[in-house]
Amino acid sequence: YQRRVHGCGGEFGERVVVLLRIQCTFKDKSIWLAQFWPFVDNCSSVITAHKGTIERIDGNSLIASWGTKMHVDILEPLKASNALRNALNTKLPNVQYTIGLARGRCISGLVSTNVVASSILHGPVQTVCINIANTDFQTELGTQILLDEDLYDRGRYLFDLQLAGVRSVVSGEMARVKWKKIYSLGEEKKAKDDEWMYQIDHQEQQDPFSEAVKMFIQENYVKAHEMLLQIKPLTKPVNALQQLVKTKIKLNNAGVLVECE
Repeated sequence: YQRRVHGCGGEFGERVVVLLRIQCTFKDKSIWLAQFWPFVDNCSSVITAHKGTIERIDGNSLIASWGTKMHVDILEPLKASNALRNALNTKLPNVQYTIGLARGRCISGLVSTNVVASSILHGPVQTVCINIANTDFQTELGTQILLDEDLYDRGRYLFDLQLAGVRSVVSGEMARVKWKKIYSLGEEKKAKDDEWMYQIDHQEQQDPFSEAVKMFIQENYVKAHEMLLQIKPLTKPVNALQQLVKTKIKLNNAGVLVECE
């Protein structure tokens, strides 16, 4: 598979990272072992066809990246993630999977010594991918592919990206917890004219769920709770955010505990 060789130290820069996590549903593990390498072949072919690099295959996870020192491609990893979904749904229907996408700085490549050579991808962006590719979390939201907000601005006009809620990530030397918006990835859009883009922007401004997420990130949990109460019917992302808001309100003793029960 494609792999950049950088000698000692790897290459540091900005990347779009895709983490694919799979979970076998076969009771007989030998069946899954027989399908493991076909699974790797299928996924690797999709990733390399979309100009991605396989960075590591580790246990039940596959990590790929896009980008160079001079250019970070955002659209190809989004297209690759959609293609991975289609390939897995048709060729390996008994495999449950989640995909997380994030953009950020990391060190990647083949780090070698006189004794061993190891392929690595290390940095905060990998932590974000692991966080949003969490199987239980994606099941709670009813989705299979999530991406962070750093990929949203450019991708929203070309793909059906729906706000799915918030996810906590640890950032900075002080390990400060930061909340980031996350989005579910839908199919690629066909229309790309300015009027259609204007309609997307207008819908986002009027969306009470978007406002609730904004209030949550600003730590205005009471206002977020009020916005969520306006949303009917309830969806999985709304329910997930409601539970998070209720927890925050109780922890902060905001005086609306009766409403939250």
